[in-house]
Order: sequence, then C-alpha cells, then structure tokens
Amino acid sequence: LTEAYRGCKEVVIEVVKQDGNNLEQLDDKWKKDKDVVLQAVKQNGNALEFADEVFSIDRDVVLVAILKTPEALKFAEPPLNQDRQLLIKAGLWDEDHVTNDNTVLIVLSTRFSLAKTSTPIATLFAILLKKNDYIKERNFGVYSPNTWMKNSCDKDWTTFDHPCRGDFDTCQMVDNNLKCGVPQEHETCWRVSFRYQL
Repeated sequence: LTEAYRGCKEVVIEVVKQDGNNLEQLDDKWKKDKDVVLQAVKQNGNALEFADEVFSIDRDVVLVAILKTPEALKFAEPPLNQDRQLLIKAGLWDEDHVTNDNTVLIVLSTRFSLAKTSTPIATLFAILLKKNDYIKERNFGVYSPNTWMKNSCDKDWTTFDHPCRGDFDTCQMVDNNLKCGVPQEHETCWRVSFRYQL
C-alpha cells in the first residue's frame, strides 16, 4: 500500500477485505478503527490479533471474528474467551450439553487453546471432531472441559506429578464447596470436571 493511499479509509478497507491479516501492516489509527477491524476479521477472524486491544473485549467484533474463524476466540480477552454464548457460536460448546442426558460424550483431554499465546490445535481438533459425519450420525457429544473449567488445584495446571486425580479425595482446591453433583464453573478443578464426564 503506497503512502498516498495509506490515509484513505476506503482503500484501507479494500485492502483488509482482500486479506484480513493485512491489518498487521497498517498504521495504528486503522487498528483502532472499528469499521476497518470489522472488515478485517470478517475476512479472517485471526486478524483480531492485530487489532487494537480494545477490540479483544468488544463482543461484536469478537463474534464476527469467531463466526469466520472459530479459533480466533483465543484473541479475545477474558471473560469473553470463556463466554458460554461465544463458545457456542464458535462451535466449541453444545447448547444442550448439560441438559441432554442421552448423548454419549467424547471427552477430550487436550491442552487449553483459548489463550492468546497458545496453539489453536485443541480448538481445531474439537471443531473438526464435532463436524465429523460419523459422530453426528451417532449423535455423540464432544465435550472439552478445558473450554470453560478454569480452576485447578495444580499451580502448573497440567503437571503429571501433581497428586490431584479429579476426585474429592485427591483434589486440593481449598475453596471447593462442591462435594457432589455436576461440576460448576469457577468452583471445580478441571480434573474433577473431566473425571465426572467419564
């Protein structure tokens, strides 16, 4: 983009419509322009990474990004990257997951992939699995506890040597009031949620 056109909003919008990642090369003023950012993430949701940080907490922009590129949810700041409705829109969460007792669940044990610096592999795998024809024909549910269970009694989250094995005898969460029943968001260690679904 030549210097003569870098200040023209219409030209800038056309540039990001061709490739949303072109946003990275633009002046900061365009990264702060909601119209430009919306066009960029509409073309490639991952362009959210290059937008001004204010858009990582803008529900409208995040929604447009994940409808195009579900794994772009990782560029949203908490709590949006854990928002139940956005997880549903991204295809990572089933709306009827908690109420549908007849669904056989495939429980994924994968690393958290909705943090800005994490790899999107677990997110992509979960989405591809949910789209698989065999899984859809059998009406299997795909459940990934790490999409929303964000507590852990393990300060390193996934240390194999940590004694927690997802039961109440070994889990070391101090503030865990949940002693039985369905694991609750923000109250239960992710390992407890994982074991509960098995």
